[in-house]
Amino acid sequence: MITEEFSLRSPQGHGLAATNVLNIDGDPPVALILHGMHEHGRQIFRKLSEQLAAQNIGALRFDFTGVKDSPGSLANQTLQDKRGEALAALRCFEQGRARMIIGHSMGAQVAASMLDITSPEALLLFAPMAYSASLENTPIDDGFFIRSKSPGSWRDSLTFERLKNYKGRVLLVAGDQDELIPPGMIDAFEAACSNASFEKMIIPGAPHGLQGWLQQPENGGDRQQVLEKIAALIQ
Repeated sequence: MITEEFSLRSPQGHGLAATNVLNIDGDPPVALILHGMHEHGRQIFRKLSEQLAAQNIGALRFDFTGVKDSPGSLANQTLQDKRGEALAALRCFEQGRARMIIGHSMGAQVAASMLDITSPEALLLFAPMAYSASLENTPIDDGFFIRSKSPGSWRDSLTFERLKNYKGRVLLVAGDQDELIPPGMIDAFEAACSNASFEKMIIPGAPHGLQGWLQQPENGGDRQQVLEKIAALIQ
């Protein structure tokens, strides 16, 4: 396993803290990892990246602007800005294309928003969240979060329309104790993936913070099952 820390240039011209975790041969990454709103950014995927590298799946992860080690203010960013940063990260991949895009929470919406530009072989959606179309160009400040919590506001999300045209493989992983995903949202993601090869894994007892939960020793069985399913996505 080889770990590389570097700076990824954002569309706005500033650096974004990034990490490549490559297989033992140092082959270019094949997976792009997009974090959610979590303040620890890319670091919540450190263990998963190492585990994927052990299965010969190199991955690139980075901090969006205003998160953890990347400069700027999250409150000055929009979901469309995050889409632009994720697309910029594709420059680090062979032929500008990741074979798999992994999105957690908000990162799942960002992943779906990229599908008009790129078509990965697989999407991995961890505890996916969808946001109203009216919020795509809204700064991610307190007002954004208040509006996003309005009951049913997510149902007009463009995420579902974008996924309807995707014909690759999709693995959705969520916990049955998720405290953030509203009722009906997971079903909407599944319905939107009707043209894809879709698989859903609902983990008993797991919360929204799946990455930390899966790395706990007592949850090793679920962790191994998730890793096996991920490996199968791009074999």
